[in-house]
Amino acid sequence: MSERKKKSLTTISYKDALPHYHCRSEVTFGNLLTPRLKPRISLDKHRSPSSSFSTSEANSPNKKAASSFNDACSRTNKKEKHIFKELETIIERNSNLKTSLQKSSLEIELNKKSLTIERMQKEINEKNSKIFELENQINDMLKNKNFCEAQLSKGQSKKMEDYGAENMENTKNVYSNYEPQIVMDFLSNKEEQYKKKIDEVTAEKSKLQSKVNEMAKIIYNCQRENRILKEMRSHLTIITEQQENQVFLNLLIEENELLKEEIQSLSEKASEIPNNKVSELGNDLYIIMMELSQLLKITNAMYTEHKVDLVFLLGLTERKQLDTGNQWEKCRIMAKNIKSDMDELKKLISDVYAENCGEGCSVK
Repeated sequence: MSERKKKSLTTISYKDALPHYHCRSEVTFGNLLTPRLKPRISLDKHRSPSSSFSTSEANSPNKKAASSFNDACSRTNKKEKHIFKELETIIERNSNLKTSLQKSSLEIELNKKSLTIERMQKEINEKNSKIFELENQINDMLKNKNFCEAQLSKGQSKKMEDYGAENMENTKNVYSNYEPQIVMDFLSNKEEQYKKKIDEVTAEKSKLQSKVNEMAKIIYNCQRENRILKEMRSHLTIITEQQENQVFLNLLIEENELLKEEIQSLSEKASEIPNNKVSELGNDLYIIMMELSQLLKITNAMYTEHKVDLVFLLGLTERKQLDTGNQWEKCRIMAKNIKSDMDELKKLISDVYAENCGEGCSVK
């Protein structure tokens, strides 16, 4: 490949791509996303018109090239953002899957071991059925062997098919064309072979059983570990909840104390307000009662034509502030006294009015 082609694949000179512009550095595939372009517009007034392009001639192709280049950069940026977004989604999904796999790794391992034990147990059952089949075949051979030995002990050397239907019950038709000795030897060899197979199958069965026992121990340990982990996790959860509850309880206790203080303060303020109001009302009632009492005394003195001194008229000796104590009870007593004085004053005024006017007066 020529140097020019290599250059076109790796490095693009901005002068070749966009004429009448200049770039601070060559544009490569690595920095296509962030191009740094500046238009080069000639401002030299002393250049001849023949050696320079007009504004309309220079700008139209440059604008098109710059626009296409910016569009390509924008599309590349959008594509890159989309790819990064997909990568973030894939990473988050992978993290979630990894977390779920870590959480369920012990259960998966237990399931695998359980499946392995089931498979081994199935193989053991197959071995047992095979052993049972071989033992049945050996029993049949032993019956045939015993029959042949009985015939040989009698000195008979005829073929098996010559003994009739009664003697053929314990033999197979495949041996009917052979002498009893040959059949007995053949059955003895078969018996030995079957016994060897039984021994082999029994050995395989023992190995499988030992593996099953090992797997059962592993599963037991895994289940025990899983139970311990669950208990620890539950215990840690309970401890965490207890700590959170204790913190919440402490906050409630502090808030309760603050509420108690606020209630106490409000109660004190509430008790002070009625007492102050009742105290003011009591003082006003006391003043009214004293003035009414003085008015009653003055009216009574005038009615009886007694002399009244200035101090008595002003009632200075009678004026005093209401004592402290149960203000409400004192106000109630003063109101009762005021009512009694008012009744007495009304009666006295009525008597004075009756004496001065006589029967000829009319009350309007």
